[in-house]
Amino acid sequence: MTAEGAFDMKLGEGSEPATYVTLPSGERGVEVRGVAFSMTEDAAGRGLSGNSDDQRRVLDELRRDYRLTSEAPTLAFETGERA
Repeated sequence: MTAEGAFDMKLGEGSEPATYVTLPSGERGVEVRGVAFSMTEDAAGRGLSGNSDDQRRVLDELRRDYRLTSEAPTLAFETGERA
């Protein structure tokens, strides 16, 4: 996995430090809280998806910490520049 650049992942009313990465499969992903995720991008925006135990744990933590009510398998986010 190769790091590509840090950014702030905007979730609800807050933001979480994250890094764009290239996953071992060669696809672009996002690392947040030390766990790498596949990233989805479409007309609706960007999202994280993952199904491993660590990925589900981090998604649950992010939903709890940022008071997000969505239980969808993909967690949508916006990006912001890091200061």
